[in-house]
Amino acid sequence: MRFFKYLKKSGYLFARGLRKDGDKNAKNLLKLNPGLEYDTYVIKGLDLVERVFSEKDFR
Repeated sequence: MRFFKYLKKSGYLFARGLRKDGDKNAKNLLKLNPGLEYDTYVIKGLDLVERVFSEKDFR
């Protein structure tokens, strides 16, 4: 968790994510622009990697 290096002691962390379950867009992104890690995709042009989650990931 690299963000602890930059986050102030009483700071906030905002996280956003796509849910893979039932989301056609998320599944399409995984299929068309797969990242190197499990359930990740690459946003071309920004060279940004994002991960999608399923309900199972949080249980």
